[in-house]
Amino acid sequence: MKIAGFTFIRNAVQNDYPIVEAIEAFYFTDFYGASMLETLTKGLQDYQVNDKKLAIQACFKQFDWSVAAASYVKVYAKLANRM
Repeated sequence: MKIAGFTFIRNAVQNDYPIVEAIEAFYFTDFYGASMLETLTKGLQDYQVNDKKLAIQACFKQFDWSVAAASYVKVYAKLANRM
């Protein structure tokens, strides 16, 4: 699977999901419209000014579904043990 893009995601999940660590992302601090617009604007500007396309493509070339799946199994196992 090839992906050439970047994402905007809620910062509350930044350290909870293994795949997020490997993504070139911009993080929303909340879901208020003005705040989300500010994050989106800054992210798009950063993408253009710093030519993030190649960095993002390099990031996704390193992605491995087997590694990601194993990481998620660990997350879910940890959660299951809490219940």
